[in-house]
Amino acid sequence: MRELIQIIALLAGGYLLLRYLTDKAEASRGSMPPGEAAGEQPQQPADTSTPGLVLAEAQRRKILPTDGLLTFDEWNWVYQQVRGVPGPAIEDAFPGQDRAKRMTLAEWWAGVSKVL
Repeated sequence: MRELIQIIALLAGGYLLLRYLTDKAEASRGSMPPGEAAGEQPQQPADTSTPGLVLAEAQRRKILPTDGLLTFDEWNWVYQQVRGVPGPAIEDAFPGQDRAKRMTLAEWWAGVSKVL
């Protein structure tokens, strides 16, 4: 009986060690959001307005070029990731504008905010 208890204790210790090392390896590879493996809450963006959240999401996903310009459809996609609803059609926000035209977040939000 004593040997059985020792074997169970060793198996439980090995299992806990394996879980700890697996969580640590996943966190170092970036498959888990920062802080999640340590039980911390992910850091919230400082600006919680819609444009601020859209900008933070574009930066988090590393899709924002250094010039800060995206097309209307790209900004709308990021908006949908943040808000969970699609943005307006380009025809409503910018009548007659070319879809391929790149714009800043402020330009996009100026047109979109009028029709939301």
